[in-house]
Amino acid sequence: HDKEAGFSIVFPQGWQRNLNPQGARMGAFGAGKPPLAPDLKVIVAKHEGGSAKKLAQDTKLVSQIFKEWKALSETALTIDGKDAYALETQISLQGVTVKTLTYWIIGSKGSYCQLVFAAEGSVFDRNRKSFEQTALGVQID
Repeated sequence: HDKEAGFSIVFPQGWQRNLNPQGARMGAFGAGKPPLAPDLKVIVAKHEGGSAKKLAQDTKLVSQIFKEWKALSETALTIDGKDAYALETQISLQGVTVKTLTYWIIGSKGSYCQLVFAAEGSVFDRNRKSFEQTALGVQID
């Protein structure tokens, strides 16, 4: 639980906490060696209104810069009773396909929580269920 940021998360079983998650409030990684190890970053930021879907739509603007980036699936949902949105994406970088599953969860105290799960394509597919279970268990103020 991160009391200051107002959220709680339980990492997937066997994952280790990343003590220096660049650009994130908290992070963890699963079994394997980078870049193949699955990775999770938790970002908490101020929210100035609008929906979780709107935050996801803003992210999709990346496709205008990186032609290799594409959205694979997206869905609106509720996590911890809060408005949330999930977006699965894929990008090929230097011959490696990386998939991400990003969740935006709108908090009730003027902030949102963004979870970004990332891994090489086949590693991602094997870990997707644990990514989803982790995200659905998040609690945010």
